[in-house]
Amino acid sequence: MQIRSRFIVLFAIISLTLFASNAYASVKVPVTDTICCNPDSLKVVSVIYPTFCVSWRISLDSPCRVPYAFQVQWRRFPSSDPWTEAIKIYTGGTTISFCSTVNECRAYQWRVRVVCDSIDSTFSDWVYGPKFGMNCTGDKNLKTPGEIEKAGKRFSAEKKVTQVGKIKKPEE
Repeated sequence: MQIRSRFIVLFAIISLTLFASNAYASVKVPVTDTICCNPDSLKVVSVIYPTFCVSWRISLDSPCRVPYAFQVQWRRFPSSDPWTEAIKIYTGGTTISFCSTVNECRAYQWRVRVVCDSIDSTFSDWVYGPKFGMNCTGDKNLKTPGEIEKAGKRFSAEKKVTQVGKIKKPEE
C-alpha cells in the first residue's frame, strides 16, 4: 500500500510538473517595442524657391517603436544660426515626406529625428540629410556638394561686399 501511495504521489508530481511546463511554454509574453529607431534614407525631393521638400524612411519592424511624430530642423549653411523647426505628426507608412519654405536664396542643411513618445519625450538620434541650395536666379537649384560649397562661399562674399558698400559712402 505504501508503494502504491508513493507511486500516486510521484505520478501527481510528474503530472503537475508537465502541466505547468506546458502551460508556461504556451504563454507568450508580449514584447514591447523599446527602441526609438533612427530615420534613414534621407533625401531632398524637390527645391523650387521658396519651397523645399525632403523625405526619409522608418522601420516598423520590431524592436522599433511606432513613431509619434518627427522633429525636422533646417538652417542656412554654413552657419551657426539657430535651427528653424517643425513637428510632423506620424500618420502611417514607411516613407515620410515634409515640405516647408525658406526666406533666402542660400544653401541649407537639415536634419530629422523620431519622436517616439509625446509624454516621456523619447527621441532617436539626429540624422542629417543632404544639403541643398535655393537659387533665385532662374538657374537650376543647387543640389550637388560642389555647387552648395561654391554657393556658400559666394553668399558669404556677396554679404561682405554688400556690407562694405553700406559702410563706404561716395564722397561728394
